[in-house]
Amino acid sequence: LGCTIGSSGSPPPPPAARARARHVAFAYAELVRAEVFYVAVDADTSEGDLRQRRGLAGGGTAVWTDGAPVRAALSGGMLVLDGLERAERNVLPTLNGLLEGREMALDDGRTLVPRARADAAGPASG
Repeated sequence: LGCTIGSSGSPPPPPAARARARHVAFAYAELVRAEVFYVAVDADTSEGDLRQRRGLAGGGTAVWTDGAPVRAALSGGMLVLDGLERAERNVLPTLNGLLEGREMALDDGRTLVPRARADAAGPASG
């Protein structure tokens, strides 16, 4: 969608307010016909949950699986981060680059960059 919208509060909102905010986010996504990628953030959420996880596929082959923020960026969908205020401090820089700069280095060697910057750079060489 090309924009970042945030809603936060201090102290954290009560469950009813959080549910209303979630409802508004999903209603907006339906209105603009955007695919929604939802992450319930808590103190156990890691960088791997947000960026990529390495796992095993059939036959013992290692594969990288994109997290919801990466899938949202690649597809142009809407990312809902519910409970972001509960995230550990070491997780926030991972999201900061994607939300503010629209960039993220991925563990599999790819780098997410804004479409305008990728188009300006021209076709990849090599």
